[in-house]
Amino acid sequence: MQKLRLLIINFNQRVRQGIVSIFITQKGFSVIDEMDSVTDIDYLQRIQPDVILYGLNGWDEKSISNIVNLKEVCPCTILIVFSDFIDKSHILASIAAGVDGYLQTPILPADLVAAIELTCRSGICFFPGLVKEIMADVLPTRSTKSPPNTHSARN
Repeated sequence: MQKLRLLIINFNQRVRQGIVSIFITQKGFSVIDEMDSVTDIDYLQRIQPDVILYGLNGWDEKSISNIVNLKEVCPCTILIVFSDFIDKSHILASIAAGVDGYLQTPILPADLVAAIELTCRSGICFFPGLVKEIMADVLPTRSTKSPPNTHSARN
């Protein structure tokens, strides 16, 4: 079985080291590099990782342009954003820019591994709470009425 080649991008060195320590113990993953930012586009184009785990700290216009750049140079790479920033408009902008998954932090190590594996198998992964948040405007509101009793009385 071929290992998934993982690239970790996060400005915080301790976070990167923590994620590396999680994935070096996993048989199905190989951490090919870690970076503090999206700057060396030529390098990214050469290595073509299977998965990029991209940590966002806060939000600005550069966040979206980085996502677009990553997907342009690595179009077959699964791009997963992880962040404690869960504003609906930013999540939707990330999806429109091309992310394959958006994970809310903090996250347990086993859940992070499972989420990346799921994203690689299905092509998409968003935690249910995030989906509920971004779909709130689309889904009908819940009725407070009880459903009608359609069962007949037994004798």
